[in-house]
Amino acid sequence: MARMNHHERPSLKTCLAAIALATLLTTALGACATSAKAAQPAAVRAAATIPARDPAALDRERERAALEAISAKLKAGDTKGARDILAGLIEKNPGKAEYRIMLASILVSESDFDGARAAAREAARLDPAGTGPTYLLAEIEHFAGNMAGRKKALEELLAMAPTDPRALVAYGDALFEEKNDAGASMHYTKALETAPTHPAALVGMARVLYRAAKYEKADKFLTKAIESDPRSATAWSERSRTRYHLGLYKEAERDIDEAIALEPGVPWHHLDRGTLLLETREFDKALDSFSRAIELEPGYFLPYIYRAGIYEELNRDAEALADHEKAVTLNPEYWYSWESIGIAAFRTGDFARSRTGFEKVFEREPERFDYAVMAVIAAYRSGADAAARALAADLLPRIDREKHPTWWLLVRLLYDRNDQSSELELRLNAERKLDTKSEVLFCLAEYWLIRGKDEIAWAYLSLVRDMRREGTFTMRLAAGELERLGTRSVN
Repeated sequence: MARMNHHERPSLKTCLAAIALATLLTTALGACATSAKAAQPAAVRAAATIPARDPAALDRERERAALEAISAKLKAGDTKGARDILAGLIEKNPGKAEYRIMLASILVSESDFDGARAAAREAARLDPAGTGPTYLLAEIEHFAGNMAGRKKALEELLAMAPTDPRALVAYGDALFEEKNDAGASMHYTKALETAPTHPAALVGMARVLYRAAKYEKADKFLTKAIESDPRSATAWSERSRTRYHLGLYKEAERDIDEAIALEPGVPWHHLDRGTLLLETREFDKALDSFSRAIELEPGYFLPYIYRAGIYEELNRDAEALADHEKAVTLNPEYWYSWESIGIAAFRTGDFARSRTGFEKVFEREPERFDYAVMAVIAAYRSGADAAARALAADLLPRIDREKHPTWWLLVRLLYDRNDQSSELELRLNAERKLDTKSEVLFCLAEYWLIRGKDEIAWAYLSLVRDMRREGTFTMRLAAGELERLGTRSVN
C-alpha cells in the first residue's frame, strides 16, 4: 500500500487549528511582551525596585498573570476559559492589537472563522503598519478553506513587505497547493535569499522536489531545515517521507518518531508512521499507529482504510468490514472501500451487504463487469434468486458480446441456470487475459455452489488458486471458499 502525501489529503480541521493556535499565540505573546517592555520607561522596567503598591506595577503584574492563565487554559484545551480571561484584558487595553491577534487565534481553534476575521481586522485597524494582522487574515482564510481569500491577503502582505520570508513562504505554499510548482519554487527561493536558513522555506523547496520525485535533493533541503530548527516536526515528517522513497525505512521510521515526539497530537504523523510500517510488514505496530490516528481524528476516513487493509492481510474480515463501513460513511465517494466491503462481506457470509458493495463499485466503474457479476452471485448466495435474475437480465444488454464474449456467456449462464456451460468453458480456454480467466473461473465455481454442485465448484476454485493471480480479489475469495469447503464433506 503506497504512502500518501499529506498535501493531497483533505484538511484535518482540528489538527490544523491546533497548529495555528500554537504558532499564532506564540507570536502574539512574544509581540505583547516586546511591546509592553518597549513602552516602559527605564525606571519602570526595573520592576524589582518599585514598591508593590505602585498602581502601574500592579497592572503589569496582573496583565502578566492573566497571560499565564490564558496559556494554562489553552494547554488544557479550555479555549472558552482562555477567551473569557482575554476579554478582560481587551476591555482594559482596547488599543492593543496583539490581544486582538490572540483572540483571533483562539477563535480559529474553535472554528469561529467569522469571529476570527473580525478580530484580525480590528487588529489591522489598531496597527495599520503592522504585517501581523494581514498575515493572520491569510491564515484564517486558509483554515476556513477560502483559498482565494488567503491568496488575496498574502498579496496584500507582499505589497507591504515584499522581502518578508514568512509572507514569501506562505504565498509559495498557496501556489504549491495549486500545483504551481514553478511559482512556489520561485517564492521559496526569494525567501531563502533573504533568510538562507529559514526552515519553512527549506521545507517548501523540499516539497517541490519531492513532488518531482527528486528525493535525494529534497532530503538535503530537509536536513538543512532540521539543522536550522530541530523542533520542526514538519521537517522531520517530510524527511521521513523522502527517506521512505529512498528505501531508507529505518531512517524514515526514526524521523517520523521524532515528528511524533514533537507533535504527539497530530494524527497524520501517526498515519505516516503506519503506512511506513506497512512497507516493512510490521503489522502490529502499524495497527497501533492507525488506531492512534483514528483516536485523534475519528472523522477522517483514510486511517480506517489502511487499518482495514491490515485486517484483511490478517484474515480478520469482520474487523476489516467494520472499518470499511466506517470509511464509506465518512467518504461515500471513496469507491475502493465499496469494493472492499463487497469482498469482506462475501468472506464473512454477509452476501446481501456484499451485493450492495459490488453494485456501488459497478455504478462508478461501468466497464468492470466482474463487479456486476459478483453482485449477481452475491444476490443468489443471499437467497434472493428473483433479484439475482433481474440483475443478470439488466446486465446482459449492457455487455457487448463481440468485445466481451466471456462475460456475456457467464451472465447468460447465471440468468438461465440451465447448467449448459460448455460454450463458456470453450471460450474460457481461449481467454488470454489471465486476470479475466481467474475471475471467470471463480464465478463459475460460485455458480456451481449455487447449484449445489460442490465437487465441481471445488475443481474450479482449485484452478483459481493454482493460477496464483496474487492481488486479485478473486484469489482472496477463492482461498476463503476452499477453506470453508474443506471443513465439510464435498458432494
